[in-house]
Amino acid sequence: ATATQTTFNIFKGEVPEMTVDASTDASVPVTYQWYLSSNLNTVICSQSTYAPTNVTTATNYTCVISDTYNTETINFTVNVSDSVFTDNTLDKVLTVAKGASVNLVTDVTSNTGDVTYQWQSKSGSSYSNISGETAKSYAFQANGSGSYRCVVSDKFGNTYNVDFEVTVPTLKLGTNVTEI
Repeated sequence: ATATQTTFNIFKGEVPEMTVDASTDASVPVTYQWYLSSNLNTVICSQSTYAPTNVTTATNYTCVISDTYNTETINFTVNVSDSVFTDNTLDKVLTVAKGASVNLVTDVTSNTGDVTYQWQSKSGSSYSNISGETAKSYAFQANGSGSYRCVVSDKFGNTYNVDFEVTVPTLKLGTNVTEI
C-alpha cells in the first residue's frame, strides 16, 4: 500500500484529502480502517480516501490496510495554520459634511489567496449586511454619522472585520446671544 502524500499543511477550514492506494490480486478484498492516531480503538472511516472536515489543530491519522494475507499501516500528519489577514486599510475614521460623498475602501489580503467582501452598517448594537455591497469599496452619501464595517472572508470561511466610523458634525447654535 502506498500514499502519494502523508503530510498535509493546511489552513484552518481547509479539508485535507488523504488517499491510500492498495494494489492486490483482484480476487482478494482489501479493507481500509482509518483512525485518529490517538485512538486506535475507533474506526472513523472505511474507505481508501478520508477527508476530515473541521480540522482545527495538528492531528495525526493512521490507516490500516488489510487483505487476506497482509496488513500494512500508513501514518498521516495534518498541520493546521491560521489564516493571516494583512490590513493595509487607510482612513478608517472620517469626518465629512452632511450630504458629502463618502467612499470607504478596504485593503486586506490573506495568505490563503483570494478574498470576498461584505459591507455592513450598524444599527443599535448589531451590524447587518448592506444588500449588494460586495466589492472592496463602498460609496454613499453621508446623511448622518454611522458605523460601518467590511467583513473580509477567505475561501475557507475565515473572516476579518475592518471597522469604519463616519462622523457628520452637527452645528449647535447657542441660545445666549449678547448684543454689543
